[in-house]
Amino acid sequence: MKTFKGFICILSLIIISSNILLPQAKEDAFFYHQEGVKLFNQGKYESAITSFSKVLEISQKQYLREIESISLNNIGLCYKNLNKFEMAAQFYNQSLRIKKIFDNKSEILVVQSHLAIVYEKLKYFDRALESYQEILKISEILKDLKLKAKTLNNIGNIYYYMHEIKKARDYYNKSMEISTSIYDVALIAETLRKIGQIYNDLDDKKEAIRIFNQAYELEKGENKQ
Repeated sequence: MKTFKGFICILSLIIISSNILLPQAKEDAFFYHQEGVKLFNQGKYESAITSFSKVLEISQKQYLREIESISLNNIGLCYKNLNKFEMAAQFYNQSLRIKKIFDNKSEILVVQSHLAIVYEKLKYFDRALESYQEILKISEILKDLKLKAKTLNNIGNIYYYMHEIKKARDYYNKSMEISTSIYDVALIAETLRKIGQIYNDLDDKKEAIRIFNQAYELEKGENKQ
């Protein structure tokens, strides 16, 4: 999946290569974008929002939807890092609406992932589930088994938080099947611990200990290699 740095590179290239932006607007957009990136990396998120908002304003005036969507996502990232999750969700959703117009699956995936995280933080579990289900669909289109296994795991987490233990276990088991098939040891061990915790919650201590030990032995064996 693309990281924040990935979006930085994409936006920089779009600004530089744009034949639609007037020379001064292009120069201003590039300057404010780079300034926003610098401030973001320094942890000065409120100041970064100011810079990214100027890029957003330019993109909206010039009707450059790709630049607009990335700027909205960047502002959302700033609000997320400020723990202002409601604001982050608003900007992510605006970004997502534009990205769906272009139907770029990998970029939709990134924003949906950001949304799922802030919805979890806000305990909006139904909305988080919607985002993860969309990510799951994209993982199947992209034939990305690692992403699919991780997403099934995340859906299991949401059901666990909602105290729907059976559904949580079902999704963890689905995640286990895929992570085992691709031998993702870290995810297998992580999922085993979560399944073990479910058995512990159900007061089946013997089964919980067996599964916890299985996760431990798996990680220990991997660390020896």
